[in-house]
Amino acid sequence: MSSHYAAAWTKRLRISVHTNGPEIYNLNVTLATFGGDVLGKAALSGPLSSNGRLSIKLRFPMQPGAYTLYFVGEPNPDPSCGPKHDSSTIRLAGCQTPLPVKIVNPPQGYADSYQGRYSFDVSDPTGVLLEGLSASLSTFDGQVAGSVKIPVLFGKLHVSIPLRQALEPAPERYTVDISGYPPGRPRSCGAGQASRTVTFH
Repeated sequence: MSSHYAAAWTKRLRISVHTNGPEIYNLNVTLATFGGDVLGKAALSGPLSSNGRLSIKLRFPMQPGAYTLYFVGEPNPDPSCGPKHDSSTIRLAGCQTPLPVKIVNPPQGYADSYQGRYSFDVSDPTGVLLEGLSASLSTFDGQVAGSVKIPVLFGKLHVSIPLRQALEPAPERYTVDISGYPPGRPRSCGAGQASRTVTFH
């Protein structure tokens, strides 16, 4: 599946299938809930010899949760056994899934220590390449002190935000935010976000 977000699949669920064995004919797939309610079906046109794609027409837009894919195809080495059967479980996430990014020990200390820039490290512990991210430093009431684009994040990266204004000492608190779209996250979900609070003296 190209996306494990439920919001990505409203009319059709597209899956890739693969076999290492002999050609499979008349391959059919059924998508169902764990309770046995059928949500959609599809059939592969032509035999499956290695890789193929199936597009399941959905009765309803998909919702977060776990579902079962039932596969039926031919031939079976013993014809008296009927077609071959297999199944696979898929899990679809909701839009609340946070951005898989860690903001590593953002500096705090004295506000007047940061003249023009605020710098810190970010890391991607999942090993997924993330593109098109942005980083910002904002007050709790939404005033943006500075922001910067992060074209690519893979592993660990040092980020330096140019500041638009001088930072205020405590009791003013700020949030460091990283926002963007992980691979496969549909735009309808909105951007994922990772945040951390910082306080300056």
